[in-house]
Amino acid sequence: TGFERSPTSTDTTAPSCRNGHTFKHWPQLCEELAHAVKAHDAVIDGEIVCLDARGRSNFKSLLFRREWPYFYAFDLLAVDGEDLREWPLVERKRRLRRLIPSVPTRLLYVDHITERGRDFFKVACAHDLEGIVAKPVTGRYHCDGTSTNWIKIRNAGYTQMTARHELFERRTSSRKYRPVLRVP
Repeated sequence: TGFERSPTSTDTTAPSCRNGHTFKHWPQLCEELAHAVKAHDAVIDGEIVCLDARGRSNFKSLLFRREWPYFYAFDLLAVDGEDLREWPLVERKRRLRRLIPSVPTRLLYVDHITERGRDFFKVACAHDLEGIVAKPVTGRYHCDGTSTNWIKIRNAGYTQMTARHELFERRTSSRKYRPVLRVP
C-alpha cells in the first residue's frame, strides 16, 4: 500500500496501492497522514495496519475496519518533486526518517536491520508475524507491477493466513471478477 500526499497541506488524498486502487475507508487516517508528513509533496511506500492489544498486526481488524489503523512507512519514493527511486535504499530511508514526526501519530517509521536477518526472521515467527521483507541496502526502487527487487519472506506458520483467501472469496462472490492480490 502506498500513500501519496498532494502539494497542499490540507489535502487528504486517499492511500493507494501499487495497482492504483485507492483506500477510501479511512478518511481520518488520510487527513492525519496529510498533516503529519513534513513535506509539501511526498510519495511514501508503506502499509496500512490495524494492531491487536500486543502491538501485532491484525488482518481481520483491517479488512473489516474494526480498529483505527496505522500507516507504517518503509520507503520514500519522491519528495517535493524530486524522484528518489534511483537512490540507494539507505539514503531514501534516511530522508524518510526526517519526514516522520517525532510526536505520537498514526504515521510510523519502519526501521531496518543490516545484519542477522535469519535471527530477525525467527523472532518474527516466534511472535506470529506474517514475515519480513529483505531489500538490498544499496538497491534502487523497482516495482513494475509484476516484479520487485525485494523479497517477502513469509512465516509458513502465520496463524492469520489461515482461511484468508476465503474472506476475499466471500467478499467478492457477487462480483464478475476476482481481484488479483499482489505481494511486494
